[in-house]
Amino acid sequence: MIILGIVASPRKNGNTEILVNEALEEAANLGAKTELWTIVNRKIEGCNACFGCVPSGKCVIDDDMSELYRLLKQADGVIFGSPVYFWSVTSQAKTIIDRTSCFWADRALKGKVGCAIVSTQTRGATSALQVINAFFLCQGMYIGGSFDIMVTGYCQTTDKGTLITTGLESNGKTPHNDPWLQSREGAKEMVNLIKRLKWES
Repeated sequence: MIILGIVASPRKNGNTEILVNEALEEAANLGAKTELWTIVNRKIEGCNACFGCVPSGKCVIDDDMSELYRLLKQADGVIFGSPVYFWSVTSQAKTIIDRTSCFWADRALKGKVGCAIVSTQTRGATSALQVINAFFLCQGMYIGGSFDIMVTGYCQTTDKGTLITTGLESNGKTPHNDPWLQSREGAKEMVNLIKRLKWES
């Protein structure tokens, strides 16, 4: 079993990457082989709707998406992480999603399992999650409601890579929304679903 983590954040070692790595570590603990791919220092052009990928399923643009195409084909599960920019995913995330239109042509991602992770300073997580989950559904992938992972930070002065959880229990100390736990739980459900799908096939 191979789980691929995609970090569509231009920030290296930011909140999104921390959470994706947390999920990958849990997947590895459960026996999966894991791979992390980040957009940092990679050059990817936008889809130009040339339809050169139809019907072959091969994109005609030669750039750093080539490596991600290979990893996506090999993976049984995909953890897709993006911070929230203007109440949606990053432009880098949308570019990655658009460039997988070549896989839609030959249904190369159909039957794989997807998990969405988003991080946000204040709000917009729901709309960002909808974009990622719509991508999974469009490609014929499996998703589950409890796979969605959100971390919210609410402080202008917070250093990048510092996670702030939202909500407190009655004792005033325990975070109600634990993003590290959510990442691990998402990975567990993902691995269990992949195992079940493989067993049923």
